[in-house]
Amino acid sequence: MSRAERRGPIRTCLGCRRARDQRELLRIAASTSGALCVSRDALGRGAWLCVDSRSCIERGVTRRALVRALRVDVTDAAVNTLREGLFVALSADVRDYGAVHEAAHGPRHQMTKG
Repeated sequence: MSRAERRGPIRTCLGCRRARDQRELLRIAASTSGALCVSRDALGRGAWLCVDSRSCIERGVTRRALVRALRVDVTDAAVNTLREGLFVALSADVRDYGAVHEAAHGPRHQMTKG
């Protein structure tokens, strides 16, 4: 099997239920406090949504699939904030994962040694 034929990990979108390569999906993670973030490396349970589909985001939220997948009590306000940030990223046609995170949450803060 050649390198080009190998695929990365396959994940399922909560909105459309299609299995896709994880590079085509966004990972939404929840902390135990219920805060949501767009991050591939955040600790805790994660849920996956198609990166380029407004309808997948909407279906994942309205069917409460996002909350069920994360298995954490998440406030409606946190979900709505995430939804709005993802819609902003889609409107700007953002494909960079870090830029999607910034659109959903604002810029990441750098920790400096003091």
